[in-house]
Amino acid sequence: MLVSAGVGGSYAVATVVVGVLAGVAADAGAAFPGAGPLLATTLIGVAVSALWGALGAAFGTAVNNLVSALVSLLLYLMVGELLIGALLDEAESETTRSLASYMPGNAGEVAVYGIPAEELAGPVTGPQVVELLAGVTSPPAWGVALLVLATWTVAVGVVGWQVAARRDIT
Repeated sequence: MLVSAGVGGSYAVATVVVGVLAGVAADAGAAFPGAGPLLATTLIGVAVSALWGALGAAFGTAVNNLVSALVSLLLYLMVGELLIGALLDEAESETTRSLASYMPGNAGEVAVYGIPAEELAGPVTGPQVVELLAGVTSPPAWGVALLVLATWTVAVGVVGWQVAARRDIT
């Protein structure tokens, strides 16, 4: 899991470097955000990518067939989480509607979008921008969302560890 987390984090760093260089090359006269928000968003993105790398490795350990693990995770993220989120969004209770923010894919998005949305739209409108971008209702703060994704990663890691410990490798 640690190696997968490192690979995920490395991909995020490479993406940031290429993204910033492409942004400068495309429009050198554009105003970049301050160094603080840019660095914070970069670090959060690296953490989210590392957590997803570890979560994927843990899920791959829990599921015996790696192709099945990959297809299952992609189907969940592309279809399952959207359907669950849509069902939760139709609930009458505000608390029930806000549960979509605590699913792993949405939690990662909320964590990454939090600081840029607040930087661009301000502290009052920023959460509404995060709601729009992540497709959730009443998103938590970026730190809480990062903690939620870390909790999902640990939970899947524990399941993967339990399954691997009981698996016969002879």
